[in-house]
Order: sequence, then C-alpha cells, then structure tokens
Amino acid sequence: MERDLNAPEDMSALVRPPATTPPSRRSWRPTAAVWLRQAHVWIGLWGGWRARRYAPTGEILTEVRLPASNITKIAFGGSDLCTIYATSARKGLDAAALDGQPLAGNIFAFDVEVPGLPGNLVRLS
Repeated sequence: MERDLNAPEDMSALVRPPATTPPSRRSWRPTAAVWLRQAHVWIGLWGGWRARRYAPTGEILTEVRLPASNITKIAFGGSDLCTIYATSARKGLDAAALDGQPLAGNIFAFDVEVPGLPGNLVRLS
C-alpha cells in the first residue's frame, strides 16, 4: 500500500535501492523506529521523503510519502495509537531545496490501521 501526502511529483531519484546497495551509497538513511502490535516497525527515512512500515521479514508493507525530504522521527499518538506523527527537518537544505519543500521542518500526521504500542513511563531521579 502506498499513500502520498503532497510529496513532490518527481520522486524517481528516491526509489528504494537494491538490497545489495551498501548503506553508504543509498540516497536515504533510516531514522528512529517505532513498533506496532504486530511486531512490524515504522521507520522514517532521512533524505527519503517518506515513512515505511516493514514486516519482520524486511518486506515493505506500507509507504507514506511526505512533503519534506528529511523525516527525523516517527511517533504514535491519539487515544487508540492509530495516528502517526512524523517530524521533519530543514537542516542542511539550501534555499533552492527549501523552495521545493516549503513544509520542511513541520510535523505531519497520518492515520494507520494497526495501532502502535504504548510507551513505558519511567521515573528519573
């Protein structure tokens, strides 16, 4: 399943690299991951214009394109943990890049069918 939240039309340079491509040669990097109740994981892609849900096998199950290239973090929210919030960054983008992605630096939200796991509360003393 693939969804597009106003991502730029020309995404051809941001396709998923083959599994044999070393991480240093990919056009994107994974950011922090969050887990779902099905043992799947959502990962935001820095430089990748998207968030992806992966199965334990590594298969991409869902992809959501976002209107900013640098997705920094993914978090679940809402009373049912079925809303994902994706933060993005403007860091490292020059004026031309910012013209092409004026929403960079914002937080984006989208709904998902499989809820996330609740966070654990800790007390730091």
